[in-house]
Amino acid sequence: MKNSKLIFFLFFMYSFLHNVDAQAIKEKTLTVLYFDNNSGQHKYDVLGKGLADMFITDLTKYSGLQIVEREKLEELLKELKLQKTKFFDPEMTQKIGKGVGADYAITGTFYIFVNTIRIDIRVIEITTAKILAADSVQGSKNRFFDLQIELTESFIKGLSDQLSNEAKGNLRKEIRNNQIIKLESAIEFSQGIELADQGDYTSASRKMSKVMIQEPAFNLAKSRYIEILKQLYEAKKKRTDVLAKAEETLLQNIDNFLIKENFEKSPGKYFGYRIMRGNYFLSKIKMGSPFETKEIFLTLIQAYYDNMRLFIDEMKQATPNRNNFAAPYSLGYVSVDEGDKRLAEQSGMGINAWYYAFASPQYVAKDLAKFLILGETPFHGEIRFTSDPAPAKFKSEYAAKGLALLDESLFELKEYGDTFKERETIRALDLYAHCLMKLGRQPESIAKWQQILDTYPGNEDFHEYENKIKKVLQTISD
Repeated sequence: MKNSKLIFFLFFMYSFLHNVDAQAIKEKTLTVLYFDNNSGQHKYDVLGKGLADMFITDLTKYSGLQIVEREKLEELLKELKLQKTKFFDPEMTQKIGKGVGADYAITGTFYIFVNTIRIDIRVIEITTAKILAADSVQGSKNRFFDLQIELTESFIKGLSDQLSNEAKGNLRKEIRNNQIIKLESAIEFSQGIELADQGDYTSASRKMSKVMIQEPAFNLAKSRYIEILKQLYEAKKKRTDVLAKAEETLLQNIDNFLIKENFEKSPGKYFGYRIMRGNYFLSKIKMGSPFETKEIFLTLIQAYYDNMRLFIDEMKQATPNRNNFAAPYSLGYVSVDEGDKRLAEQSGMGINAWYYAFASPQYVAKDLAKFLILGETPFHGEIRFTSDPAPAKFKSEYAAKGLALLDESLFELKEYGDTFKERETIRALDLYAHCLMKLGRQPESIAKWQQILDTYPGNEDFHEYENKIKKVLQTISD
């Protein structure tokens, strides 16, 4: 059974035509609980929430009742941790009904098998847990709208004393203006409601948009879509405010720690904050969209460069004997305060924004050069992306800075050595060649690869670099 109208009319058929006196419930408060799925197929569970939402929407059109909003019910269920509860039980209904301040409650179950749908409904008085009305209906999902029209007319006939001719006409019109044909659409509508309840407004809006396309006459989906979009943008604004506050606090904490006294007393922790500061600027560069002007982008690039330049110099100062693969980590455990780790994660920097794998002067110099000229962030870093175009494309001085960093990296390897000196020297020369290629300086890039061949003729990757030279020569000749 795929439409709230069916549930609406079932209730009033049984309440007005059978056991419940319409006048007795006038001006009373009524809640509609989520319908239980008795089909034995969990994929239909979510339909219970959607049916209740449709039912509530229709009941609000009847002026004689005060209807508990579904959001209030959802809030109570979350508070009591009853989201997975079976609601058809009178005692449970009574407990929930009292919680939302209702006088009466509608509970229901549904059963779907092949093309048949059966719905059972109860109307329960909250103070006594007495079942005032109970019945069921069964029909084919393939002729749902016909059944809906039948029930509409039965309902209108049953309310002949309570409704004017104009009201009856309005109800008939309302039914035809808010119809849903496919069971699949009803399920997706219900999934959209559930996603919104979970706070996933982006996915919820997509679901509702799909339902609107599939069921153009289902006006409730349109209303819910607008509501979800409003929640989505409100949530985005709140998140932006929270992030801004987290970033402000984090930057203040970073700057407060990066002082000379801490560099001398606790260099490992000091470097953790230095690394985190660099990753903060990288995270902003990665976002891209907030940059309204080229100047803002270049300001962030410069801030990142200045921070990493300091990192390189501070490592050299802290470890004069730099024959070390990971200089900061020889000075003590590199980390930051737990609260700042959480702030960094909230700000979108990841859970290890304070960590830099294989940090040493030559490594960081290479990584910084690679970012400036090729736009690639550190391979082992927490924040990974490619800036296209690269900073050197925005400002030519970054090309010169990048090449100078590569010269510095090679000098570090030559003067201070490295556990893997040959391997790292080859990597630095290869990166140098690729950067020169990026800058359109092919002859110089060939010279760097040739330097690898001349210096390390026995290297296992000799032919790889030889082939790179041949390809560039072919390009030049063409």
